[in-house]
Amino acid sequence: MDLYLLILSQNSDFSVCQHQSGFELHYLNQISRCNFTPYFVGDNFGIYLDSPLWYRELQRSMPSLAFLLPDPRIWSSSEVVIATPTKNYTVYDYKEFFDDIGFPEGLLMINMYISFFLHNVCYQMYEDTKAIVDPFKPPSGVDEIYCIYSSAVQTPASMLYTSAFPDAQPTINYESDGDGTVNARSLAVCQSWTDVVKVKTQIIPGVNHLSIVLDPRFIKAVKEIANAGQVLPMKGSLWRSLLHSLGWKFWPSLSLSTP
Repeated sequence: MDLYLLILSQNSDFSVCQHQSGFELHYLNQISRCNFTPYFVGDNFGIYLDSPLWYRELQRSMPSLAFLLPDPRIWSSSEVVIATPTKNYTVYDYKEFFDDIGFPEGLLMINMYISFFLHNVCYQMYEDTKAIVDPFKPPSGVDEIYCIYSSAVQTPASMLYTSAFPDAQPTINYESDGDGTVNARSLAVCQSWTDVVKVKTQIIPGVNHLSIVLDPRFIKAVKEIANAGQVLPMKGSLWRSLLHSLGWKFWPSLSLSTP
């Protein structure tokens, strides 16, 4: 509704940037008074758009990016993740880091209702979002978890600014293990859940963070977990009870049942 009112009230051009879901594009297509031109799609990991400063304010307003920050429970206080000519930052220096980079005014075009709350919003978003999902606590109400992730893909480990921090483009230092987006030590956190729940882990090397869902090895693993392709006995049958006693897991969506 806020986007709809903004479109109706503006007599000039404005920009809207959306994530990969596409729901905003579908919504805009339903508004007859909206004429729009798509400029770019996809993520901006390594994509150069005129100057990265052009969309920095917008990118800082996205709370989901806070989930990519290294967790102090995995990274040590001696590991420098951001190096600059005057100061180095570890995962224990987030407050100082966000204070030092500042957060300029100008997000009114993104969300006019929070324009008064821009100072330190990056650090506040990190504080707000880090408690939503604690990676060290497994999902509740399940008996078994399958943890499938990639490895052996170069993944950003730290950034080096040689000048003009934070406006210059940093040099990215990579480590050899991860999925290209998430580092190996973060991907492996699910293995720490074994004290609480049964965890089965499968590592698929050489595929990146997004492509893994299309990888034949991943699809094969999911099919095996779901018993896909097998004709299952009817719910409540003797054969179903027998197979269940042998350790078979039946998903409701795959069950054959009488009307």
